[in-house]
Amino acid sequence: LYGFENDTTSFTVAGADQNITITLNALPTYNITFHVKNILDTNLANADILVMYGTDTITSGQTDGSGLFDAGALYPYDYTYTVSLTGYVTL
Repeated sequence: LYGFENDTTSFTVAGADQNITITLNALPTYNITFHVKNILDTNLANADILVMYGTDTITSGQTDGSGLFDAGALYPYDYTYTVSLTGYVTL
C-alpha cells in the first residue's frame, strides 16, 4: 500500500472464525523540489514536470519564474519524472 510500511505475519485457521487486526505505520515523507535550468545556467520558467510512481501520477505542474517546482512531500520510493519545455529536448 503506497505510503505505508508492509506487514507480513502468519496465522492458523483452527476451526473458528477469527478477526485479525493489522495496523500499518505511515512511512516518513521528504520534500522534493526540482530546479530546471538550461546549459547556460539560466532558470527555466513554465517547464512541465510529471512525477510517476510506476504507472501512477504522483504530482505534476510547472516551474515558477525561478525554475523551481515543489513536488511536495514524497514517500521514500523510486520515482520517475519527465521534464519538458517547448524548444528543449524532453528529459
